[in-house]
Amino acid sequence: MGGGGTAFVYMLLHLPWTVNNILCLIAMAFMVWMGSMLGYSKILETFQQFKAWRASIDNGDNIADATQKLYDEVSEPKE
Repeated sequence: MGGGGTAFVYMLLHLPWTVNNILCLIAMAFMVWMGSMLGYSKILETFQQFKAWRASIDNGDNIADATQKLYDEVSEPKE
């Protein structure tokens, strides 16, 4: 639906089929597919984990330490 709907809108609005528009169409189809396969909550959880990982790096941790912290948080069982 994501790719087809995007293509329909491109045709409906007479948007040109440029490389950028085609890449956006592919990205939309991929994101809709990921959302339907994994579930929206898992995607949000992944984005939150990435933001926490990025914040660790911005606070001075090196990539290995930040990755280890993220792995430890994900690995411990949730109650």
